[in-house]
Amino acid sequence: MIFKVFTQGLAVVATAALSVACVVDSSSGSSYGSSYGGGSSGTPDTATPADVAPMLVEVDTGKTMNASPGEGVGVFIEYGAGGKWHVWWTCDTNQTRQACNFTVKLSAETGALANVQTEAFGSGDVLATVSQQQIMASTKTTTQVDGVTFETAAGGTIRLEASVSGLKDSGFIFFVQDGSVNGGYAGVLTNPLLLRGKTP
Repeated sequence: MIFKVFTQGLAVVATAALSVACVVDSSSGSSYGSSYGGGSSGTPDTATPADVAPMLVEVDTGKTMNASPGEGVGVFIEYGAGGKWHVWWTCDTNQTRQACNFTVKLSAETGALANVQTEAFGSGDVLATVSQQQIMASTKTTTQVDGVTFETAAGGTIRLEASVSGLKDSGFIFFVQDGSVNGGYAGVLTNPLLLRGKTP
């Protein structure tokens, strides 16, 4: 399947072994298509072995992503200057007619998470504050975009761990690095994953 990446007018086409494709094309900002095809079924093909240490990646500061809710499964990470994070997720309900039960754990490697806000959480969706350093979101996502915003120390590192309907797969995690989705990395990311902003 194919998803297209549009970064400042440069189109990049990448392929992935996924069963559903979501193509996003936008002339404003950076636009990213996400696809996974897991919904509430499927077999993870990019699961991280338990003994693998989390990768550390740098997220471009100030880059945003766009995806059509309901068309593909994805967890998207954006970083803004000064330690401002935006993490949001979508499901492939329009393809599968099923909801995605997301569990997204976020923690600060040092310091605390501040000014935590939810986006589009509905009845039954939960944001739990585990500690000053960690939150855990549980949502039943269909054709909406669910997400959280929060702040950390500028330049700080966060840890993200995500699962969809019980599948902990790194194939649905997306961020912008060096102007490309996931930095153009063709290998398997870890899940959990460590992330920090490219510039504080």
